[in-house]
Amino acid sequence: MQLKTTRYRYGQIVTFSIVGIINTIITYVVFVIFLKIFSVNYLISSGCGYCCGLANSYFMNRRFTFKITTKKSIGEGSRFILVNVAALLINLMLMKICVRGFEVLPEIAQVLAIAGSYCANFIGNKFWTFRQNTP
Repeated sequence: MQLKTTRYRYGQIVTFSIVGIINTIITYVVFVIFLKIFSVNYLISSGCGYCCGLANSYFMNRRFTFKITTKKSIGEGSRFILVNVAALLINLMLMKICVRGFEVLPEIAQVLAIAGSYCANFIGNKFWTFRQNTP
C-alpha cells in the first residue's frame, strides 16, 4: 500500500510538471508577444501571460494531474484562483526584485520567477484546491 501511495504522489508531481511546462510555454510566449510586439510594460505582460497559462492549468491539472471526475464547483474554482493569485504575486515580486534589484533582463527574470512560484502552486492545488480523501 505504501509503494502504491508513493508512486501515486510522484506520478502527480511528474504530471504537474509536464502540465507546468506546457503552461510555462503558453505564459512565456504570451509574455514575449505583449512585451516585444505590443510594447506593454513587463509586469503587465507577465500578468497577461500568467492568465493564459492559468486557464490551461485549471483544465489540464483537474483532468490529468489530480484526476478529478466530480462536477466542477464554485468553491473549487475559487480556491484555484486564490492559489494562483498567490503564485502570481510571488512571480511578480520575484520579477521586480530581479529586474530592479539585480538588473536582470525581463525575459530572464520571467524564467526565474516562474520557477519560484512553482512550489507554492503545486502545494496549494494539491492540498487545498483539488484535495481528495484518497491517496
